[in-house]
Amino acid sequence: MTCIKLNIRLNIKLIATLLIIKSIKIIINNTTLKEVSKMKKLVALMLVGAVTSTAALAGTATDTFNINVTVDPYCEVVNSATDINVAYNPFDTSNTTASTVTDFNCVKETSYTINATGTSLTGALYGDTLTYNLSLSNTGGVDSDGLAGTESTTITVTIPAGQDVSVDTYSATVTVDITY
Repeated sequence: MTCIKLNIRLNIKLIATLLIIKSIKIIINNTTLKEVSKMKKLVALMLVGAVTSTAALAGTATDTFNINVTVDPYCEVVNSATDINVAYNPFDTSNTTASTVTDFNCVKETSYTINATGTSLTGALYGDTLTYNLSLSNTGGVDSDGLAGTESTTITVTIPAGQDVSVDTYSATVTVDITY
């Protein structure tokens, strides 16, 4: 590639020089000796300029570099679960059930697992404890649509029937962990 560029540049120089010489011959035939001397100096300067300017274009220095980007797995909650408020009657023979939803989003192709854990439902006045169970509609997977869609899990709380507890307000904190 460099040899071809050099040959083309030399050919261009040769053609330019021949054209200049031909022009000088035409001018010499129509001018006086004093004018010819001035023209020779001018032509010499033109030739030096042509050689100097093409010498400046004689080579190319090249540098390359790579760009490397790492996209790490990441998930975030976009809509938090709302609090659950239910009334519980120890004489009911059916379980008390309620649910809430956590919406989240992950970087595309991020694998995730979901787990929910909670403290005991403890009464504020008498300290009695209500047991409960947590279940999730979505326990994990791979976010295949990234920013284009939202993932969600429904957290269902089931309080078993027939628990012998005092009149009170019971509370617990449930934590939903999305591990990626």
